[in-house]
Amino acid sequence: LIKVAGLADKPVNSYNVAFNIAPRINAGGRLGSADRGVRLFTADSQVLAEALAEELDNENKLRQVMENSILEDALRFVENKIDLKNEKVLVINGEGWHHGVVGIVASKVLEKYNRPCIIISVEEGIGKGSGRSLKCFNMFNALLHCSNLMDRFGGHEMAAGLTIQSSNIDEFRKRINEYAD
Repeated sequence: LIKVAGLADKPVNSYNVAFNIAPRINAGGRLGSADRGVRLFTADSQVLAEALAEELDNENKLRQVMENSILEDALRFVENKIDLKNEKVLVINGEGWHHGVVGIVASKVLEKYNRPCIIISVEEGIGKGSGRSLKCFNMFNALLHCSNLMDRFGGHEMAAGLTIQSSNIDEFRKRINEYAD
């Protein structure tokens, strides 16, 4: 994994682990099966370990492409469909976004706009979303306020996940922003 991450001649320090090694391990779980990371670390053959490391590296590259595409779509959504003067919580939805990366995108949108953000991927009328927040806004309490609109939700003050019928998203956007007001 160190080799495929391009770190063979570099020190293994906290930065390289956090930004080069961990994303490759996490990509397996985000896009497919998380057991590949475990299999890599428990491999008893160099050939198997190298193959799994390559697989995770490729999966991470795919995750980055998906993430960038969804981020571009989300930013267009904000520009075209969100009233930034009145909406304190950004609720962004799109069709077919991979639910394994919407949390990362929510973090990036939050960073750009400095507002709580929920990204919802809709498939066949069901939305699966991930939210990120600021210290001044309790995401879990906000979702609790809108609980009757969701099939399920969970999380904490700073991050949460939810499942919602696509027909409820507009009302959810309205209600969570009323709560924020």
